[in-house]
Amino acid sequence: MSAQQAFHEDSTFSNKEKGKRKAQYCDQEGQENVVCDHEQHGAYIVSDRVLIPRSSQHLDLVKTNTACSHPKHQFYTSTGTKAKSMKKAPERLVNFFELPQGAMMCRCCLYKTDDDQEYINSPNYQLPIEKIPENEIGKFQGRSYVLRSDIIYSQSQFQELESAYHEACAELNEAKLGSISLSKKIKLMAWVLYTRQRSYSERPILDPEEFKKMLEESEPSLKGFFDQLVAGTNPQTKSYMTNEKNKKRLVLFCYFLSGLNNKFINGVKAEVGFLLDAAGTSSSTIETLANASVTVRRETIGRHKIQHAKTHTTKVGEFLLENIDNLVILNVDDFHNCHEFYRSDTTSTHDFAHFATILLKALPETTSIPFCQEKVFLMRGV
Repeated sequence: MSAQQAFHEDSTFSNKEKGKRKAQYCDQEGQENVVCDHEQHGAYIVSDRVLIPRSSQHLDLVKTNTACSHPKHQFYTSTGTKAKSMKKAPERLVNFFELPQGAMMCRCCLYKTDDDQEYINSPNYQLPIEKIPENEIGKFQGRSYVLRSDIIYSQSQFQELESAYHEACAELNEAKLGSISLSKKIKLMAWVLYTRQRSYSERPILDPEEFKKMLEESEPSLKGFFDQLVAGTNPQTKSYMTNEKNKKRLVLFCYFLSGLNNKFINGVKAEVGFLLDAAGTSSSTIETLANASVTVRRETIGRHKIQHAKTHTTKVGEFLLENIDNLVILNVDDFHNCHEFYRSDTTSTHDFAHFATILLKALPETTSIPFCQEKVFLMRGV
């Protein structure tokens, strides 16, 4: 007979007993170390319809050792205190009473054990860990520490130990930063520069000290990265002026290197493109330099020029409104330019330019200069 057929026969309900369930007690009631549920929780109904398969009859399906294992359980509960929920006995009580691992105790016995003089006076009894009162807790550099009568260090010695601990943590952090690979640092730097250009709309930072400070504040993992690049230029054998020029070149190098990681980091290349366009560089030259990743393409330069022209009037108007009472005109230059090409092209032979330059300066700390117009004195800046 297969195991499946045996299970089917064992689990078949009796047709003769389909009526009301009959209350029965557990078969193992009265055996040693066995406590039935009906003695604790009043649950004693066992139906004849519930049959245990032969394949599971060898298992101990009755909860054993669920009673309180404390030797004085009957004494503690005889005073009228009800036994509360069961809890796993702590290791100190298991060792003291020589109980098996996993022994359970009621909360009533756990509480009264630590107040029992018989156990407290015993030399082998271990008291629970006391909660330290708040008046014995001191603080140093944001950390809490405990001063007790048996502490090894005094307060000053403990503070020195705390300072040494912070120094050791700082050295470990530096060691961790040094373990970061070069490719990981380049990716972190590219993420910082991309965020500042695209999310915050900031222009490139060309000052070496400000650039270094910006990197380290934005990403702590890049602390000392720029110094490592400077150390690679062999600054010990060079003059101060040469080292300063090399630092500025390294700033540009960082922007170009980040641009290779993310093509949208093009702030420095755009500045180079604007300089070349203002200097009259031909489109073919700009495209050649763009292919070498030195500048942006001429279409990008033209698009940015249109955007700057649209916002220029608005910015000048806002500046005039904010400083209308403290504005000084320093220079007015009316420029006319007419050049003839030595080598003309198919579209033009001359280049005409006419523009006026007005230099304005705001002096908010200076009072306005009064002037008279139609016998009315006005306090307005010129």
